[in-house]
Amino acid sequence: MNAANTGAQSHPITDAMLPDHIAVLAKTGAGKSYATQGIVERLLDRNARTCVIDPTGRYWGLRSDANGKKAGFPIVVFGGKHADVPLQATHGAAIAEIVATTNTPAILDTRLMTVADRSRMFSDFAETLLAKNEGPLHLVIDEAHLFAPKGKVLNFEAGRLIAATNNLVSLGRGSGLRVIMISQRASKLHNDCLTQAETLVVLRMTHPADRQAVSDWIKDCGDPAHEREIISSLKRLPTGTGYVWSPGLDVLEKVTFPRIRTYDSGAPPSKSDRIEPTLATIDLPAILARLGKVAEDVKANDPKELRLKVAELERKLAAATKQGAGTSAPSQADLSAAQAEGYARGLAVGRAEGQADIASIQARVRALGERTGDIARVCEDAGRLATELGEALGEIASFAPPPPVLPPAGRPTASSVAPKPKAEPRPAAPSMAAEAGDGFNGVERRILGALADLNIAGFDTPSRSHVAIFAGYLHERSTGFVKALGTLHTRNVVEYADGARLRFAAGYTPYAFASDGPPATRGEIVARFVRALSSHADTRRTTPWFECLAERLDGGAKRDELAQMLGYQHVRSTGFVKVLGSLRSKGLVDYAPGERVVLASDIAAVIAATPEG
Repeated sequence: MNAANTGAQSHPITDAMLPDHIAVLAKTGAGKSYATQGIVERLLDRNARTCVIDPTGRYWGLRSDANGKKAGFPIVVFGGKHADVPLQATHGAAIAEIVATTNTPAILDTRLMTVADRSRMFSDFAETLLAKNEGPLHLVIDEAHLFAPKGKVLNFEAGRLIAATNNLVSLGRGSGLRVIMISQRASKLHNDCLTQAETLVVLRMTHPADRQAVSDWIKDCGDPAHEREIISSLKRLPTGTGYVWSPGLDVLEKVTFPRIRTYDSGAPPSKSDRIEPTLATIDLPAILARLGKVAEDVKANDPKELRLKVAELERKLAAATKQGAGTSAPSQADLSAAQAEGYARGLAVGRAEGQADIASIQARVRALGERTGDIARVCEDAGRLATELGEALGEIASFAPPPPVLPPAGRPTASSVAPKPKAEPRPAAPSMAAEAGDGFNGVERRILGALADLNIAGFDTPSRSHVAIFAGYLHERSTGFVKALGTLHTRNVVEYADGARLRFAAGYTPYAFASDGPPATRGEIVARFVRALSSHADTRRTTPWFECLAERLDGGAKRDELAQMLGYQHVRSTGFVKVLGSLRSKGLVDYAPGERVVLASDIAAVIAATPEG
């Protein structure tokens, strides 16, 4: 272990650590937010694009110096007691647009918001930021367990919040996001976020469950040889002292974080030191103008606003019809707009209802499998439900394109009658995209083909990582994959299911994009994964692992046995550890009790459900 780095000439969080995600963990009062404020000072010194999500209401102190007598950094504060601009539940998308497309540093102070308003605001913010940001952006999320909690999801909004936060952390690096997560309850922070951290900062920690979360991170990302020494010392660390561990940079140091240079607004107040700090000025008119422009764009594309516009056009049309030929009729442009908007609304409603039917059918299929062991009855019911599923997909996919605009009454033309579409037999419901000429580029077709092949192989909602592998990408954070997937989601071709999983949107079928038919044997499924892994040099070495574990579905293999079978000298061999970590990060394998390694549960389930052949 290296000597402690407490010198003023350098900061414990080095420049090499900043491009990757960082987790700062400690009990309340141990100095985690204080240390993080110092990290933010470094970023603002360098004019790095920075945004702070602040449920604690402390980071406004960045606007003043340590004594509160001079101006600090010109960082705009949205919300809270020191707000430059109010923060409401509906502002998330508009503020994310500003953060994603400008160099304006910002603080989103959510301390005065209700849980429901905070959840809605951040869900909109996270989804928009992930879609819009380009270039390096340091996103600080204090009390990160509030935004990505571990445990049971109680309602839709909570599920959406967790999915949005996990997506931001797991996919954001491809669009330039560098996330710093701070939490006083490491055991409450979702694993999908915590395991993405390349650098761990841990200060005093007393709760056994929180120390166990740190221990789990060490086993996944660090060197277990130092685990016992560090975990045993966490309870006794002085305030402001902790460990900085970055395994990828070979850094493990016990450090004392330096004093911050801005106002410590998080310190407990006393009567003798209550002052009104001098705050740095910001260009508020420019911020408000930018916010207003973005808000107008958001409102213009709001489905509610579009429905109001359609209703207004319908009222005009009804009034003109009632008045008769003696009064002026609506213009041809109004008729065209009303017809196009009406068709779009009906199509959206039909898709939504059809998707709800499909979700209900899929839930019933899952419930059947959990409810009974009567295989014959399950197969019979599942077959019937699968037929209903196909019919539902067919109904959605059969929506015809909008009919041509009808001319005013009294002047019918031959072109005003749409020709009856010819039925074309297909093996499954037809794809709307295929009938319309689609317009997908090569990367988008690779992703659609990968998703389709996995669907047909038995994966109803494959993970984003598996789709990336089948599409020829090293991992799901690859820039090309992230951008193309975002485009497909925006075009309503692909939907996100359960956060990190994908499925075709209503009206699209895998048969229009698939290159393979259903696998007849387990060997064919394994061969498809091996083929996908072998297509890239960096993943080719993982194929023997996959084949080995595919032969051991019932219990996997112990780590030492697996190392021996694959030709490694020891389970701590660099190559073994690196490949195992890569397989787990791609969602191909998982850890089981007894130091065992097993295939990921969804892959194992599909293989087990296929005849051995």
